[in-house]
Formats: sequence, C-alpha cells, structure tokens
Amino acid sequence: MLFTLPPLRQPIPDGTFTSSNAVCWWSRDRWLTHVEALYDTHYRRLRAAGLIPSVAKQTFMTVMDVMSTDADNDTGRGCRTPVGDTRRDGTRTGLCAHTKRARRTVQRAREIARHLQIATEVIPGRHRTLTERLESWKRGDTARGWCAVYALHDTTRTDLPVDNSQDLDLHTHQNVTPPRSGRFTASTSSRSVVTTATNVQGRRAPRGPATKRQGKRAAAFDPRALLLASRCSQHPNMPSWVRRHGTKAWAAVLTRPAAHGWDVDDVLAAIEDYALGRRMLTNPANPFGYLAAILAGCDLDAPPAAHLKAQAAEEDARRRAEQERHRAEIRRRNANAAPVGSPGREAALAVARAAHTRTDKAKP
Repeated sequence: MLFTLPPLRQPIPDGTFTSSNAVCWWSRDRWLTHVEALYDTHYRRLRAAGLIPSVAKQTFMTVMDVMSTDADNDTGRGCRTPVGDTRRDGTRTGLCAHTKRARRTVQRAREIARHLQIATEVIPGRHRTLTERLESWKRGDTARGWCAVYALHDTTRTDLPVDNSQDLDLHTHQNVTPPRSGRFTASTSSRSVVTTATNVQGRRAPRGPATKRQGKRAAAFDPRALLLASRCSQHPNMPSWVRRHGTKAWAAVLTRPAAHGWDVDDVLAAIEDYALGRRMLTNPANPFGYLAAILAGCDLDAPPAAHLKAQAAEEDARRRAEQERHRAEIRRRNANAAPVGSPGREAALAVARAAHTRTDKAKP
C-alpha cells in the first residue's frame, strides 16, 4: 500500500497572536455582516478621498466570504488562503479560483480589508528556504513560498466617521451587534408598500419604494471610448480626480474625442493647456463635467498632441536613417577588406606582432 505524506504546512510560532493581534471574532456570520456594514458606511467616502482602491461590493464580499471559510471557526485566526493567479492554460488557483476574479482584483479587496482593520496580517508571506523546498518536493508539493497568515476580527479603528449621506437598509445589518439576551419578539413593518395618511387623503394609490435606476453597461459604449477611458484612468500623469474613477465612468465624456482619434496623450495635453494661466481644481465637485468643459474648448479635429507626435516620428525616422547609413558603411568596409590569408593581411599581422614584441622587450 502506497503511503503519501501530507502536504507541508507552515508552523505558526508561539506568541504570534499577542497584543493587538489577539482580537477574535464573535462568529463567522456576524463578522461577514459587520464587514458588509463597514463597506456600506465608509466605502464612498474613503474611495472619494483616494484612500482605498476601487472594488465592487459583491466582489469584496465574495473575497471576504472565501477568506472567512479558511479561518478558524471559533477565533477567526489562521486564515491562510493564498491570492493565487491565472495560468496560461486558463486555470486559476487560490482566491482567484474560488472567487473567479483576477489576481489584482483580489489584492485590492484585501487592501480594503487591511485599511478597515478587519483583517490583520500576523505572518507575512515569504519564499521557502532550501530545506523547506526539499521537504515539500518529498511530499509532492511544488509550491515555492508560504502565503500570508491573517487573523479576521471586528474593526479596531476608532477614527472612521459615519457617512450619513447614504440611506442604509437596517434589515440587511440586523446582526452587526450581539443579539439581546432573554425572550423578546420584534416585529417590523412591511417595506414593500408605502401607505401614509397623505396618500389616503389625496386618494393616491400606495406605491412601492423607488427602484434604483440602472446605469449603462460597458458594452453600450463605443469600444474606442472604453479603451481611451481605461488608459486615462490608469495613466500616472493624470490628475488624481481622473484616476479616482473607473473606465465606464469616463466613457461617456470621452466618446467624441475617441471618435476623432484622440489618445491618452491628447487628453493629457488638453488638460495641461487648460491649466496654463488658470488655477486647476484638485477635487472638483463634478469631475465629469469639469473634464467635459476642458475638452469643449479644444478642436476635436486637431488633437493637442498631434504636433509633438509628428516631431517625435520625424526624429525617430531621422535616427533610423542614420543607423541604416552607419550599417551600410560597415558593410562596405567589410566588403572591401582583404580576405583571410591574403599577402596584405599577413604583412599587416607581421608588423603588428613585431611591434608587440618590441613593446614587451622594452618593459623593465
């Protein structure tokens, strides 16, 4: 009978969960509800301030749900789920496989969790030592490193102000605080029908709550506008109020410039030209209208960076022509050189050897 050794597991040193890392969760379900409440309450404000990356709520909660599954059910410690990646054959590993999200998306979700201080990294990830690698290969484990170990707990931050601009549905956050002890019953009114005295007196029919208007899907925009918006939101030289929003948010503003062949350099040049002699806003209240006003003063048929691109193309063509002339000169010299073994080459080599011999004899 073939006996297979279990996979090698990184030991957790004694004293790892001490001081601030000794926080535990009440339960997995309560922790997930607590995380969802924190996201709903603080995400918009933190995102607007540029303190956290952009991650949708469903994606964030999916990553947190998978991480909590791997943690100790009693304490929330020992979460070792690796981030994983997507291989060339399309297969995924780690959190990427469980959540069906890209590696960078999972990393952004964990960055938000660390900022909210609901997940503490008690042991950072590292490469395995040679001894650990050899022991891993004996057990059939081809991994080359250890993933980070996290402890999941309620937030330890006390400097998170409440954002009252959002109307949170308390029915989705009933378990944020521990349940009351003792026997009690609680009844809630139905939220599906809104009937008030004003509606009855005005003889108006009761109406349900207004549904949120759905935004456009990314497929509804011009692909050229989506490509331009993606490059603008990721360009390091763009203002922070541009990089703060995603691709779909800028697609509508950049549809007309993209249709006229604009690229990210043209948009950046238009912003820089607008800033000449003006005081640029660092945090406009309406960034989309602000960029639309900047682009409205530009001639769409004459991209701002077209002249610089023409100069760069001309300089590149001149440099390529110079390199080609240099290569042609080298080929001409090689073609006119004396062949190996010819009398002229042998005579030149003899003179060089004689000069080298005289130099050696002259040395003290």
